[in-house]
Amino acid sequence: LIACIVCFSVYIYALIKAVVNYYRNGYPMYELFEYFTTLINIFNAVSSAFIMPYAIEGIRKKHFSYPRWMSLMHFAGTSSIAFVFIFAVFLIAPYNKDFAYAGSNFYFHVITPIQILISYFFVESNYKYTMKDYIICFMPFFLYSLVYLYEVVIVTKANGGWEDLYLFNTILPFYLSMPICYTSYFIFSFIIRKITYVINGIRQKRLLKAWDDDTSPLEIKIDVYGLGNRYGYRNIDNGIDIPYDLLELLSDKYSIDLNELLNVFNKGLMDGLKDSQKQ
Repeated sequence: LIACIVCFSVYIYALIKAVVNYYRNGYPMYELFEYFTTLINIFNAVSSAFIMPYAIEGIRKKHFSYPRWMSLMHFAGTSSIAFVFIFAVFLIAPYNKDFAYAGSNFYFHVITPIQILISYFFVESNYKYTMKDYIICFMPFFLYSLVYLYEVVIVTKANGGWEDLYLFNTILPFYLSMPICYTSYFIFSFIIRKITYVINGIRQKRLLKAWDDDTSPLEIKIDVYGLGNRYGYRNIDNGIDIPYDLLELLSDKYSIDLNELLNVFNKGLMDGLKDSQKQ
């Protein structure tokens, strides 16, 4: 929840700072929204706002989770803004440091990418992404690139189109630079997701240390029953969110059928609900 609030607040602050800067300098306000940096920060602000209710509910239930579509949205924003960070630091800054770092661009190009990466690594779930998921997450950048190329290459600045803000058709011809950008984007996405899997794997190993390797299957079932019982007793007014990921880990580690653990958990859950109604 704190990560979502901090990210959302910084996004809004950076956007307000940019709007004020454009207003004070008399720049056309619509030009601010020609930048992918601006659009993806708005996208991430919305994503953070969507996650907040689930974070609050996670505090109440002692178990944080949210829908897969929201995870994809979070991943799309993280990959896009991480790509912006790499692009600004290593490609734009050598040519124009002011454009890379001055004013609100320092927040857009440096602060928000770093904070969302930290947030993503420590908040995101261990959903397994398919190639279809990666392609879906690529869409924000890809769709923007089509509009950008239309304005820069087809319309051109001389005829009222956009200036080549990101140098896609300046350093190299667009038909060379864009395939490089697309490939780089996918590479960064895979790296980000791989790091997430590693961090979640470390978390899972720490979680499983609560049970010794020589713990018997019967003891595991007793613990799972007790867990379900506590969930039922404490969460009657807040709804029930079964810790499926934990049960799956216990099933793999102790070679206990997952359905059997779910049945034990549900038995404890129902008994806990009955006990709570007696109070």
